[in-house]
Amino acid sequence: MQKAGLKIDGIVVNGFALSHIILDEDELNDGTLLLDVGEGCIDISVFKNKGIVYTDSLPIGGDTITNDIATVLEISTEEAQKLKKQYGLSDRRFIEHDYSIKLSTYYGEDARNNSVKCSELVEVMEIRINEIFSIIYKSLKNNNLIKEINTCVITGTGFNNINKVEKTAEEILNMQVRFGSAKTANLIKPVCIKSYGIVKYISNIKYVKNIGSRIREDDEQSIIDSTIKNIKKAFSGAFNKNKK
Repeated sequence: MQKAGLKIDGIVVNGFALSHIILDEDELNDGTLLLDVGEGCIDISVFKNKGIVYTDSLPIGGDTITNDIATVLEISTEEAQKLKKQYGLSDRRFIEHDYSIKLSTYYGEDARNNSVKCSELVEVMEIRINEIFSIIYKSLKNNNLIKEINTCVITGTGFNNINKVEKTAEEILNMQVRFGSAKTANLIKPVCIKSYGIVKYISNIKYVKNIGSRIREDDEQSIIDSTIKNIKKAFSGAFNKNKK
């Protein structure tokens, strides 16, 4: 950032960046738990009176579930991801037909066990998902936040293709749970939602009286000029190198 001539004005928490494009006004005000479930971590944010009252992060996510499947069933990570996507379910109680699934990358010693029941696959996912929500509940309880929260909203890609996750969450967290999608879902790619949220937040700062910026407005043009100068310099160097 410094080489580009840019100054760091502040840090925006991911949960806060997401809140204004995922949650409605009532949810921001009345007490809402926002879970941003990624592949490698889960960001936890609690909102009350239109502000964040608690944040935390867990180093587990969608990839953790995939790795569990691969380890327990002794198959490749690629096949584990495929099975999770095709048969994803958060609880064995919701299984309608407990059929056998043939494993194509089974690494175990017993060749006769190259298939698995659907219930065995779901059990692996169920154990990890139950653990995730139990950890979240314990964290909220230890910080005296349970009574402050009325609703849980889950977003992110970590629980994609795992059905009935919201049912498991409702049972363990003891609150209403829904999946939240960005209000700009048709305009912004999912991987860009957080960036969009940060830009939207920053663009509104000048209109809020109680939020200021450490960067003076008269610095803006010098920053732009410096950035353009550095970009031109970089392209000029690359051009001369290719010319030689």
